[in-house]
Amino acid sequence: MTSYEQKRQELLANSKKLYENMERSLPESNFFQPLSHFINDLEHDSLMITVLGEFKRGKSSLLNALIQNPILPVDVLPATAAVSEIRHGETEKYEVYFKSGQVEERPLSRHELEDFTFEGTQDHKDINLLKLQLPLPFKNNRTILVDTPGIGDLNDHQLDVTYSYIPRSDLILFVINAASPLSKSEMGYLKETVMKLKHGEIAFVVNYKDRIDEDDWEESEEYIKKKLKKVLGEEPIHYYFLSAKEAQKNPQNEDFARLTEFLNDRLDNGTLANKKLAFYESRLQTIYSFVRMEIEEKERRKAMNKEAIQEEFEKIEQFRQEANRKKKKLESYIRERQREILLITRKSIRHFEENLIEETFEDIQAFHQGDFKGYVENTLPLLLKRKIQSWVNAHTPNVTTLFDQLVLEVEKGLERLFSQYSSSLKVHYHSYRMQHKENIVITNQKVSSNAYFESGLLAGGAAALFMAMGGFMLLPLISLAGFPIINKLLGDRKLDRAKQEVLPQVEKAITQAVEKIEQGLEQYIDETIDALLLNSVEMFEQTMNSYQAKLRLELERKLEKIEGHEQIEPVLQLVTNEENRGGFL
Repeated sequence: MTSYEQKRQELLANSKKLYENMERSLPESNFFQPLSHFINDLEHDSLMITVLGEFKRGKSSLLNALIQNPILPVDVLPATAAVSEIRHGETEKYEVYFKSGQVEERPLSRHELEDFTFEGTQDHKDINLLKLQLPLPFKNNRTILVDTPGIGDLNDHQLDVTYSYIPRSDLILFVINAASPLSKSEMGYLKETVMKLKHGEIAFVVNYKDRIDEDDWEESEEYIKKKLKKVLGEEPIHYYFLSAKEAQKNPQNEDFARLTEFLNDRLDNGTLANKKLAFYESRLQTIYSFVRMEIEEKERRKAMNKEAIQEEFEKIEQFRQEANRKKKKLESYIRERQREILLITRKSIRHFEENLIEETFEDIQAFHQGDFKGYVENTLPLLLKRKIQSWVNAHTPNVTTLFDQLVLEVEKGLERLFSQYSSSLKVHYHSYRMQHKENIVITNQKVSSNAYFESGLLAGGAAALFMAMGGFMLLPLISLAGFPIINKLLGDRKLDRAKQEVLPQVEKAITQAVEKIEQGLEQYIDETIDALLLNSVEMFEQTMNSYQAKLRLELERKLEKIEGHEQIEPVLQLVTNEENRGGFL
């Protein structure tokens, strides 16, 4: 058992023990749901390796070598058309997840999978995901390998990769061609997308070592390291110069063995793996601390006589009336912050639009020869779309940060409000806060978070933004068909005049595309703020109602002269023991 798995099992055992003791001794606890979600996250936790790269870099061949099974189709033409998750399991099978919501389980074979390549019979546009199950040779059998289509145009599958798998990956393997390493598009994708969205580590597999002369290996490695330095900065460079083809023939190949040794080590001790363990431990410690407070509050209520409980009822009603007035102030505060976020975002969009128009005009003026009509109608829209993608990648974290700050301010405000009255209300508030943090759905997100909430929230935010903007179908449509004067000028070989005529049409197309971005962003912000406001009001009401219900139950016991007979010592003892130990690992 690896150290990561051992620590995960220890946390799981502690959390289940707490749950069992709470069922016996604290059956009315508000923390069953947060603890249940915590246990479920731990039980389904996994470590993910996502393989990225342009078409025909040998990604599927590398995966076949890693799983020691030539199950994935490889070809001269691009093969992988759909995202595939490969998981450990003794029974070999695969599941097809269709966009319609249908799921089909089928026996696993290479022949079957060939139907899902670009040359296969299955329309890949109908497929969301393939999940393959077969025995994997990794030490950690909770490893998930993700095979992806080649990077390039942002179709639906590439959107999934970018805004779902990259942030949730413990490790990204970026595959490049040793014969033509790190093209301009690869460098751009690494800088503008991967490095901005990843939370785990990244390593590079320089494939096709067998295609270059042995005398050129050292020079090639130095060139690749220099280019990677430009992308990674001070981050350590992990790269593996190998031949996936040779590795399939001989898994003990020295080059390939270095890679597999690295993978097993990073799955156990990698950056995101350690972050997740720390996150899990902190999460369980928080639950422990509030269960202790809940126990202490229960003891306090049991010690109260009937008169004291009735007096508490009267005080809580007065507090509710006072708090309702403060709740209106909270709503006003949230709406004011919403206006500020919208203002900041609009300013940023206007600045982006001005720069985009200026840069595009410069690109058009720099065009000197070739098919100008094809450039304007085909190449230019793709360039614009990539610039839009880059801007959204850079801007979304800023919007997310503003939301995070607002959520934190609201939570602290509610905590202060309840703490002013009593520690009991504070405990009830935190129980519902934890539940709402796990359950809130800000908008219709295409991706879902895994146990490590940070990655999921960031991925969800970017994906939600793109969904709000229509799934990033923001390709500016620029056609010269309706402008005969431009076509005539091109026919007369008057390129400079044609450029001047096309500039207003390009500006109009950019303005329309940016307007869609602005509309999507405003919708995203409005929905997020509405959800935050609804969440805050619900937490306020549930906190008050829960506390009054507990008081009512205690009063009924007093009036009926029935004392609670639950033994809370096992829970209290468990909490005390863990706190004295200073943690759970």
